[in-house]
Amino acid sequence: MLHLLKPEIFTRIMPGYLPWHDELVLISGLAELAGGLGIWIKSIRLWVGISLIVLCLCVFPANVNMAINHTHYSDIPAWLLYFRLPLQGVIIYIIYKAVKP
Repeated sequence: MLHLLKPEIFTRIMPGYLPWHDELVLISGLAELAGGLGIWIKSIRLWVGISLIVLCLCVFPANVNMAINHTHYSDIPAWLLYFRLPLQGVIIYIIYKAVKP
């Protein structure tokens, strides 16, 4: 929901080489919401899970950018931003376990 309510939080962490920051934040927020709802529908659960895993991989560059440029985000400790990076793999594993047939 924060992607939709406070998109500026997410647009400022996006790598400069990516185009359309506002649009990508909106799309990723809607994709997360759709995935959260879609995972409850058994007939599409596997495809939703694959989509959520792809989404996790797509947003990873923004997480790396935020960690590398942590001085722009002084309200969040640098160690926490770096700690979050390997957690993306944990999230992907949890999605996989939740949707595997």
